[in-house]
Amino acid sequence: MNTLLMGVVVSLIVIQVFAVIFSRERWNILVNVNSIGIKLLLVFLLIGIGQEQPYMFDIVLILMVLNVVGTIIYARFFGRN
Repeated sequence: MNTLLMGVVVSLIVIQVFAVIFSRERWNILVNVNSIGIKLLLVFLLIGIGQEQPYMFDIVLILMVLNVVGTIIYARFFGRN
């Protein structure tokens, strides 16, 4: 089950990378990059669960908070320009 879910998430990440490359709008790029970051953290979480390493949950939680804070900072920067 985890392998199937990871395959689906990784394929969605690849599709979104192409969307970032070919997108012209700054806001679309910001949303896609944020979504890619969240999906990568989901992959890390699935790897941690699969290997039975409970500390991975703490790392993923910290990185998710940093992802949200970074997105807010970028949005404020784009809003000024």
